[in-house]
Amino acid sequence: MGSTAAIERGRSDSSPSLLGSRQAVLYPTPEVKPALSSVAAPAASGAPVYDLRGVACPLNYVKTKLKLEMMDAGEQLEVWLDAGEPIKNVPLSLKNDGHKLLLQEPLEAEAAHYRILVEKVE
Repeated sequence: MGSTAAIERGRSDSSPSLLGSRQAVLYPTPEVKPALSSVAAPAASGAPVYDLRGVACPLNYVKTKLKLEMMDAGEQLEVWLDAGEPIKNVPLSLKNDGHKLLLQEPLEAEAAHYRILVEKVE
């Protein structure tokens, strides 16, 4: 858990309050987690990364399909998707379009986001 911050209750001046002496109350400070960046770092696969975390179905599939249409046959694209419907529907739709799904794995241990590696097939 994160650090704690002291918050003082009572009056801000130095005169005594009606409730007696001041008391310091400790409240836990929420842990700050880094924000998810929409600009992804290059993947270990060497393929360009298309970060579609937070993009709902079917728009994530449509965006992936349009990106693949701009690529040549044999080129690869790494796509980052949310867990749930996106990771169920997008890979299935890409396979139905005839593309090769080379990899599907969680981005982190919590499996809130996934990455897929797809190869364009004409």
